[in-house]
Amino acid sequence: MKKQVATKQFKSEIFREYSSTPKIEPLGKADNEMVLYMSDDNQEGFIEWVIDYEDGGQDVVDIGLWFTPHKELKDYDGVFSLCKQAIEFLEEQGFNCDYAKDNLNQI
Repeated sequence: MKKQVATKQFKSEIFREYSSTPKIEPLGKADNEMVLYMSDDNQEGFIEWVIDYEDGGQDVVDIGLWFTPHKELKDYDGVFSLCKQAIEFLEEQGFNCDYAKDNLNQI
């Protein structure tokens, strides 16, 4: 069972990435909330990312996370690449995210 350990709120532009093409689709501005859930041993977790668009729409994205015993991110699932806000959020909680920075799209 995973427990909630931290929350981050921010406003940003949102873009949709596609794995089959280099196309990046702008979706507009949104209020965002990320909630981090972790296992007791800090080796598995997920971020529940709630995106509230200015037009009233909403998306919820679950990002699976796996870490080494030394709090280094070793894999993630649910998004093509972790956004910079997710990386910053994890680093604020003491995790090393060098693995995700290699795939970061700097929009």
